[in-house]
Amino acid sequence: MGSPNSSSHSSSSSSMATEAFPPFPNPNATHRPSIPDVTSTSSAPTTVGASENSRTENGEHIDLNIDVALAPRSAPHITPLSPSGVLRHRNTRTNTFRTLEEFEEFERRPGWRPGAEPGIDPKRPDGGHDYIHTECQITVVDFSREDLQIHELNNAELIEFVRRPQPSWVQCRWINVNGLSWDVIQALGRYKDLHRLAIEDIMNTRNRTKVDWYPGHAFLILSCLKLVRLIDDDSDSSDEGDFEEGSNESAVRSTRNKFKRWISGKKIQHPTTASVLEKGPGSSTPGHGFMHQPTGLSDLFNPNTLRTLQQYHAAPNAARTEYMEKHSALAAKGLAVSAEQVAMFITSDNTVIAFFEQSADTVEEPILARLQSPTTILRKSCDASMVAQAVIDAIIDIAIPVTAVYADIVGDLELDVLTHPNVKHTKSLYIIISEINKVFSFVNPIQALISSLRDHKTKLSPEAVSRELQNPLGGVIITPMTYTYLGDVYDHCVLITENLTQIKESANHMIDLIFNTIATYQNESMKQLTIVTIIFLPLTFITGYFGQNFGKFPEADDNNSTYFWKIAIPVVVGTVIVLMRDIIYDSCVTFFQRRHIVGIRKRKKSTRLANITTPLLADHRRDSADSEGLPGSEEDALRGQSGSTQSSRSWPSRLREVLLFAWALLATAAVLVLAVWVSHKQQTNNFDKPAGKRNLVFMVSDGMGPASLSLTRSFRQHTEGLEYGDTLTLDKHFWGTSRTRSSSSLVTDSAAGATAFSCARKSYNGAISMLPGYTPCGTVLEAAKKAGYVTGLVVTTDITDATPACFASHVNYRIQQDEIALQEIGQGPLDRVVDLMLGGGRCHFLPNTTDGGCRQDNIDVIELAQKEYGWNYIGDRAAFDELWEGKKEVTLPMLGLFAPTDIPYELDRRNMNDQYPSLSEMARTALRALEKATEKSDKGFFLMIEGSRIDHAGHGNDPSAQVREVLEYDKAFQGVLDFLDNSKTEGVLVATSDHETGGLAVARQINTAYPQYLWYPQVLANATASSEHLARRLWEHVAELGGSTEELKNYINEELVIPGLGISDATEDELVALALYPELAQPAFAEMISVRAQIGWSTHGHSAVDVNIYSSGGPGTDALRGNVENTDVGEFLREYLNVDVDAVTKELNEKMGSKSALDEAEPDHWASHEAMEYRRLSGPTGSA
Repeated sequence: MGSPNSSSHSSSSSSMATEAFPPFPNPNATHRPSIPDVTSTSSAPTTVGASENSRTENGEHIDLNIDVALAPRSAPHITPLSPSGVLRHRNTRTNTFRTLEEFEEFERRPGWRPGAEPGIDPKRPDGGHDYIHTECQITVVDFSREDLQIHELNNAELIEFVRRPQPSWVQCRWINVNGLSWDVIQALGRYKDLHRLAIEDIMNTRNRTKVDWYPGHAFLILSCLKLVRLIDDDSDSSDEGDFEEGSNESAVRSTRNKFKRWISGKKIQHPTTASVLEKGPGSSTPGHGFMHQPTGLSDLFNPNTLRTLQQYHAAPNAARTEYMEKHSALAAKGLAVSAEQVAMFITSDNTVIAFFEQSADTVEEPILARLQSPTTILRKSCDASMVAQAVIDAIIDIAIPVTAVYADIVGDLELDVLTHPNVKHTKSLYIIISEINKVFSFVNPIQALISSLRDHKTKLSPEAVSRELQNPLGGVIITPMTYTYLGDVYDHCVLITENLTQIKESANHMIDLIFNTIATYQNESMKQLTIVTIIFLPLTFITGYFGQNFGKFPEADDNNSTYFWKIAIPVVVGTVIVLMRDIIYDSCVTFFQRRHIVGIRKRKKSTRLANITTPLLADHRRDSADSEGLPGSEEDALRGQSGSTQSSRSWPSRLREVLLFAWALLATAAVLVLAVWVSHKQQTNNFDKPAGKRNLVFMVSDGMGPASLSLTRSFRQHTEGLEYGDTLTLDKHFWGTSRTRSSSSLVTDSAAGATAFSCARKSYNGAISMLPGYTPCGTVLEAAKKAGYVTGLVVTTDITDATPACFASHVNYRIQQDEIALQEIGQGPLDRVVDLMLGGGRCHFLPNTTDGGCRQDNIDVIELAQKEYGWNYIGDRAAFDELWEGKKEVTLPMLGLFAPTDIPYELDRRNMNDQYPSLSEMARTALRALEKATEKSDKGFFLMIEGSRIDHAGHGNDPSAQVREVLEYDKAFQGVLDFLDNSKTEGVLVATSDHETGGLAVARQINTAYPQYLWYPQVLANATASSEHLARRLWEHVAELGGSTEELKNYINEELVIPGLGISDATEDELVALALYPELAQPAFAEMISVRAQIGWSTHGHSAVDVNIYSSGGPGTDALRGNVENTDVGEFLREYLNVDVDAVTKELNEKMGSKSALDEAEPDHWASHEAMEYRRLSGPTGSA
């Protein structure tokens, strides 16, 4: 109802301002409303614009020179408030009010005006919001129980995508939008006819948590909190010239700045405003990293646009926000909490639309993983409400670490407050409380949101729910399954809020404790100062008196101070007595009261002892009245009254009872001490520690049981034509046996077995020097290194495998080989503890971007070891030979990795042109290197040598490979003995096994007839290759050439079985099975040779058989005689070296604490290697 010009102007406008708000009247209109003269008012009208040609953001001309206070919203409607019918305006004083535009610091939404029409209509051409545009990352997931499709779209592709009809097979659709852009919001609003109020709430990222129910869809808003890292940005204007100046000058400047900070006592801060927010762990989506700005993306993915907890819903006071961020307790740890709004729609046609500002990928990844599996509840439900539940659940789970880090920070502050309270702590606690209040305000309303969703649970039957999920006319359905799982999310919310409440209460209590403690300290200090003042006040007075310029002072003429002290001491004593009479009196009264109470309690105790030894019906037994007198005496003493009760018994009787009690007490103590001493003497019998320098070599024959020795002994006698009395070197040094069970099972694994050796503690299967409570235990190698010994590890498997890892690293499970590699080179809690490592497993030291690397990350551990920790590295036989042959000295620390994974079996290694070093060669090289390194030291060395592949042959049930491995281990054992005999330093060799593998039996019943008492060593002697090697050759052949079954049979028989196994009578069934199932080739080849040799196996895993202990003998080795626990072997190692392993354990617990257990099961090392090798050689499909 304005002028025609005004109406036309309003209708032609496409800006948000003209759509959401009534038009301003045109001052040039013909029919202008009557506006009273206000020139007499003392406050001038305030104008919105400065000129008549002001433009809107769309470039539209609007005359803004209008008094905002007087501009009508519609045609003027004047109420006759006065006889003249003219509006009256109260005269106001100048500067009594200001209009909204005068508050420049007031943060307003773009296009917002007071009194505007609520909501944004997506059906208009641009909705007036073309200023909000960014390239979003959009994921559309269409799925049913049978099929799933994932579409990665940009803005334009989404607009085209939603115009196409939804495929009929799609039962549920999830549209996940990362970023806010008007074209995307408009397209989805039109696509699902979203309510204009909901769209307005999406555009405004400062909404409260809520759920709104509209016809056809439900609209949810909640906040997403995420823990992020701060990367300190130290660059400033002065740094730009650093590259032009010399490096020396830059170093001087850096040192000077550090010195200034040290002098001033300032610490480096991590202000969020000068930092980059890095995404937390678990994000690996390409293009979403925050270390660098992604190419082609808008400011949406600029890390600086992420809002921290203080910035989100922050007050206009920017100075306060910046201060709170700089002094946040999280910033000191390089952390921050980012916050963003998440908007989500659940439509009646079983569709979910979610809008994230920046963190969609963090929530999206786990949900996509669940949807990609047809067996998950989420996939099978095909329910939009379940998808929404999964999104809410992921958002809540992301917030859990936020609570944990605040609990950790408050815990650290609690220790500081309890040990050294300071007023400065109150500032940190106040900021923490402020941040926790914000977190609480974000998380707590989500409980109401979940309750609202659960209140809308459908009452339809399950069959009706399935039919109605995709019925657009059925409304939004919250299924019973969603109702159930929303309860779990609700529990998580309650857990977070309860933790936040507890943390907040602890912080408040600490503030009270700080002030109370400081006040108590101040009171005590004042008391001490008062006492000192009382003492020195008379001395000061007398000193001043004697210091006067007397004409003559006879008492001081002889320069003697005796006269001074004769006066000073009585005066001081008298002054103290007078001024402190109340304190002295109270102290004396308290002393005598306590003394009297102690006497009464002693008499009560004597009476009780006498009653115990007195017959029940004795005549002289005390009556109840007498016994009740003692407590009354004690009460009188507490009141300051004198006690007049005396014992009726004579002093000799009381003295006799006291003496008898003392004698009994001393006798009992003497017996206990004697028993402990005898027990300790028996346990440490004959353990005479060597004095001075010593060496210790500990050998582990992984998986070798007593049957393996019998098998190898007979094999050697047969192949070398020896007498039956000829035995192995190991047989000549048999010492005892060891029990092998772990804390979690009667059948141990290598990790728990090696932990028993290294820590002398029982632990669970899979533990790498960790105890059942997931706390680290110090190892003998670490303690030896700290004591000054040189240390080494030599293996024929991965150097990161269970046994070597248990001596130099600490992780929850053995599968964490990437972390083990880092700890072994020195990136662990104790820094570098190993000086020499020789073995295989190179792939765990190479990044996943490198050929031959098998790490899950891109860390080049070999390069890191050389540059950061000073390691020397060799990786092939040629470099090893220079050390083996003595052409080059071994420079420690030395890392030698000679194979990508395991060094081949000895049976195969000898046929590979000496490509890999043997166990005995590596052992002799290590011994020579360690002896050279300790030549001038008063400490020796500790070396662990493992015959690793005996275990793998047992897992594979391959007897021909195992006997060669045991023979090579026996050779290495002899090499160590020779070294000890020739060494000038005293040393001991102890060898044992961590467990037995395979359940080997040196005999086998191959038919139903009565078994023959024999086995055939010649069958093993005929083999020239292991079943592992032959299986790998078959896989390579199938992957490269394939072929028919008949062709494969011929190849297997002529190229593998006959020359490799030495078997010329392979059956048709055996060859057909190998041709049809090449993935089972390794156990098939092993079975062929085991059957013909009549060797039996009971398992492909470990057994609980006791294993043998071998030793060179020496001081303390008698402790290992007989049958002992495997932990007793660990006790011997630490006792012989005389190292403090418990101190190392304490240090580890202080640095590491406990570690959370992993969810995944711990696979067997040998089996996982075999599976990986088959998949690599068989191609992408994994089959021929």
